[in-house]
Amino acid sequence: MALIDCPKCAGTRKVVHMHVKAGVCFKCNGTGKVTKMKRVRVKDEWFSVEEPEFGTKHHAKDLEDAKALAAELDAMAYKGAKPAVIIPKSSYHYEYVPA
Repeated sequence: MALIDCPKCAGTRKVVHMHVKAGVCFKCNGTGKVTKMKRVRVKDEWFSVEEPEFGTKHHAKDLEDAKALAAELDAMAYKGAKPAVIIPKSSYHYEYVPA
């Protein structure tokens, strides 16, 4: 792992706020160096199970869980109700990993 100068204190180990922790940099904890990190985009996938009769939404991590949840909701619904709908969803979040 590569160490670089701290971007908060520029490697000086101190910040201008001398009244907080005697001015020691919080980012590098007073060492002046931090591990070089890169931001990685991670895709999240899950399934939304929606009940059209009541307008409620439930979430499941994988398709098997979504199918089981939909079957359970359909079993609890009254006769003639619309069946639960499974909708695939996805989003992204970012994580920092050593470069």
